[in-house]
Amino acid sequence: MIGLALVSTRRKWLHVNRCLCDILGYSAAELVGRDWADITEPEDFLSEAARFEQILAGDRDSYCMAKRFLRPQNGGAVSVEVHMQALRRPDHAIELIVCHVVPEDGNLPSPLDITPDWIWEAERDGRRTESNASVETILGYRPAEIAAQSLSSLLHPEDADELARRLAEGQGWKQCVLRWRHKNGGWRHLESHAAPILDSRGRVTGYRGMDRDITGLRAMEQRLRHGQKLEAVGRLAVGVAHDFNNLLTVILGYAEQTRGKLSPENPLHEPLIEMEKAGHAAASLTRQLLAFSRGESAPAATLDLNSVVADTGRMLLRLIGEDIGVSASLCPEPAWALVDPGQLSQVLVNLAINARDAMPNGGKFEMGTSRVELERAYVLLTVSDTGAGMDNRVRSRLFEPFFTTKAAGEGTGLGLFTVQRIVNEAGGHILVESEIGKGTTFRIYLPAARPTNEAAMTPVPPPLSGGTETIVLVEDHEELRRCLVDCLQPLGYTLLVFSDPESCLRALREYGKPVDLLLTDCVMPGMSGSRLAEKVEGLYPGIATLYMSGYADESRSKGEVATRGEIAKGVCNLAKPFTPQSLAARIREALGRSPKEPRRQGILVIDDDARDRTHLLEVFGNHGYKVFEAANGKIGIRLLQEERIDLVICDLAMPEQEGVETIQLVRRQWPAIKIVAVSGMFAEDVLKMSRLLGADATMAKPILTEPLLDLTRRLLEDESRPGPLPPPRATR
Repeated sequence: MIGLALVSTRRKWLHVNRCLCDILGYSAAELVGRDWADITEPEDFLSEAARFEQILAGDRDSYCMAKRFLRPQNGGAVSVEVHMQALRRPDHAIELIVCHVVPEDGNLPSPLDITPDWIWEAERDGRRTESNASVETILGYRPAEIAAQSLSSLLHPEDADELARRLAEGQGWKQCVLRWRHKNGGWRHLESHAAPILDSRGRVTGYRGMDRDITGLRAMEQRLRHGQKLEAVGRLAVGVAHDFNNLLTVILGYAEQTRGKLSPENPLHEPLIEMEKAGHAAASLTRQLLAFSRGESAPAATLDLNSVVADTGRMLLRLIGEDIGVSASLCPEPAWALVDPGQLSQVLVNLAINARDAMPNGGKFEMGTSRVELERAYVLLTVSDTGAGMDNRVRSRLFEPFFTTKAAGEGTGLGLFTVQRIVNEAGGHILVESEIGKGTTFRIYLPAARPTNEAAMTPVPPPLSGGTETIVLVEDHEELRRCLVDCLQPLGYTLLVFSDPESCLRALREYGKPVDLLLTDCVMPGMSGSRLAEKVEGLYPGIATLYMSGYADESRSKGEVATRGEIAKGVCNLAKPFTPQSLAARIREALGRSPKEPRRQGILVIDDDARDRTHLLEVFGNHGYKVFEAANGKIGIRLLQEERIDLVICDLAMPEQEGVETIQLVRRQWPAIKIVAVSGMFAEDVLKMSRLLGADATMAKPILTEPLLDLTRRLLEDESRPGPLPPPRATR
């Protein structure tokens, strides 16, 4: 029977188990919170108190002694053996003190056997002669078995020299990681700490130390490194996808335009079709790369495995070399499955590359499809080679990320990992059969699917449709920008073309004609496409917007341009790469859904008093106006350059750029904007002077709501000026 308690640094019982209560004769309620000195035999207290103070001072971590506790109600004393052990935090401060109490006839386990670490003593040559019981948990050997073993039979050969060097130095060591052979034949990583044992003359006679098993920690570190590699791949994928999709859009755009100008009999017609197929295949690979980097699934489609195997097989003839024969045995009926076609092609390519590397002297690479009935209907894709094969050890790790049997620099270890990921995402299973010298066979089971009408027929693309509307095109990629112009100009549109958002906004503020559609990239230097759309919407209320996104899936594009989680009215998205056909169709769709809602008039409040600004923002906002605020004139001028403002409410007394100066600047640069000067400090004649300098009206603080709203309505309805925009200037 062993009593167990947790003790504070003030000698208070914090927690006691039932055995301790039985040994001492107290209830838990009588012990918890009580100083153990209160029930200690006075003759034993001084001796134990000195040891306890040494723990508190950091001179020792534990002590073991015989003592007597007083039983309750003059019940005499009980003789026990007490072991106190301090638990310290990384900064060596004491967290808690563990107390073991065993009656004189009990058995107290050794503290060395309580710890999970291997505590040992060794001879001068490092052989472990004494060990605690934990060594059996760590290495599978009992202490006596360890003492009978030589170091060479237990240590990893690559670590034996390192230990020999440290033994020769005779200085001990810290955090030395050594690999020890477990009794089952595996290897364990132990972090070793040791200090030399010296005789009376200071000579090293042996070592005393502690080894901690960090095998699990090493495995976690390895998984972390794998995760960091995958994260790096993901960041790289996202970084290149935008530019790569821009280039693919240019390739597909010019290929489709050129093919449309040729008759089917032209010898260049077929090569252009193959060019377009290659472009679409590259786009599919980009989608896979982005989906992989974000941990998402690529969109699936119902397809016939036979057609994918046949199309990919022609490409594999050039990929794996002339000395390897490629053949396909296809199911006589369509093998419909729900899977991304690009990903399925990637599966075949990855397996073909592995097969090629396994057949350096040539061989056979065979693909086959069939339909099977197991617990449900499946289509079976079989891929086999006559290569070197693999043993059980390699086969068991085949799908681990970054695992490869190739030489450094010759393989990433991601090929088969990607294959398994694609198959799992499709709801399928993959099995491997392989023996050394007998080749390898992969069997991929994919759930069978019913063909849709779209999958069973080849759609005929409609003719390109255009219009006479005005389109604002903003794209920072020069080649793509030229390609888009070449695609859209023949369709009859008027194009306003810009390479960046800032130049677009500057021109539109001065453009005096209607604009129907904003066609903009999502990601551009300086300003995002969604932010640009907000500003253009302020200039041209109800304008339709079509975003071009370099991300390969439309859901991600929508996430970039969504407002409060929903797509704004009049907004469409077009994922790059796209063709002139899809671009023309989405433009008509975007123009068709434009709501043409009336614009909310914009009011700018310039006042250094935050309370006044907040009051005016609430008043105007509640009455349907679009309100902006500025704490001084400089900020106000900057907002006027960026936003469409109809009315300015300007305080006269401000610490930076007075109101009078601000009113003069606004009147010179934006003559159509209405201005109201307000003040609570200056006399009425000063307000009148501000009107002479450019203000349309004046009001004295405190400002009353109804007169302010009435004045605002009258000013904004006043047609004496041509409108809030500067005189128009055509821009192309």
